Amino acid sequence: MSGAISGLLVLGLGGRILMRALAFTLEEGPAFTIVGSLEVLALGTIWGALTAPLLVLIRRCATARTRTAGLLHGVAVLALAIVTSLLVTGGGDIVAPRLFIVLGAILFSLLFLAHGVKVAALSARWSASAGDAAQDADWRHE
Repeated sequence: MSGAISGLLVLGLGGRILMRALAFTLEEGPAFTIVGSLEVLALGTIWGALTAPLLVLIRRCATARTRTAGLLHGVAVLALAIVTSLLVTGGGDIVAPRLFIVLGAILFSLLFLAHGVKVAALSARWSASAGDAAQDADWRHE
């Protein structure tokens, strides 16, 4: 659940805002469409949900703090996104100014790191809440 929520907010909404901001740097910015925005929101949500189990794996393999585990998760999700993108597109040439490509790569990398930290924070918060609820239930049965 934390992956889907963070995917919607950070990858989906944040990604769409970032795409729009980067489009302003081009002389001819691409058109903004509601359908395109909904697709980005849906893909962010799906990608966040599908990659959330990586956080469980990272937490089991590395006894890292929440933020560190989140950053590692963000790096892993970014790496998966890059590999997936290269496999789907065949690694075709990007036709855009070099500054646009560099700026986009930096900003989208930061977006994926923010997603990883947000997933870890939501997961830790809900785990703590579930633990508190379980302790309350155990106390009532004693």
